[in-house]
Amino acid sequence: MLRRTFALSLVVVLVCSMFFALDGQPVNAQTSNQIYWGAWVGDSHIGNYTLLTSFEETVGKGVSIWNWIQLWTRSDDSENVAEFDIALMNQCRQHGAIPMVSWSPFSTDGNSMFSNLQDIVSGKCDAYLTAWGQASATWGHPYFVRLMWEFTGSWCASNGIYPWSNGNTPALFVQAWQHVVNTVRADRKSVV
Repeated sequence: MLRRTFALSLVVVLVCSMFFALDGQPVNAQTSNQIYWGAWVGDSHIGNYTLLTSFEETVGKGVSIWNWIQLWTRSDDSENVAEFDIALMNQCRQHGAIPMVSWSPFSTDGNSMFSNLQDIVSGKCDAYLTAWGQASATWGHPYFVRLMWEFTGSWCASNGIYPWSNGNTPALFVQAWQHVVNTVRADRKSVV
């Protein structure tokens, strides 16, 4: 089990897609010799605290970033929590780490709405993004977001390589990315 845990561990070295600071500004390390390091540990999307602490004991160092996956449009189950998860965010923070949410619309169920980036740009996901932004502002702490990651993901080959299937283009990806960031930030500001 421990070997499997390490085989499935993803070490993250401050290569993040986006950081939602309360003021929308990037956060800098206090000194030039600091580095944030972290991991995704487990065999499911959702953060597993027991596996995380076991990983830390084995490597002899605590993580500063704890990563897990949340998919926008997949229903809640043993593998996913779609909404902003305050309990998991608090657990991570109380552990002394910064949360990193790998956050994306779910694209492997054949529902083209969520693998078609034009639907994000046109506002079809805005209710979800608004709720996320407001919950994020209410929580009020910084965290990292890996937005729509793994651009060569063969795990969704039935729909093509995400997000480059269903007529998506790099230009449309940029527009969708900007729409998500702008919508979430606007909703954070409306609550703060």
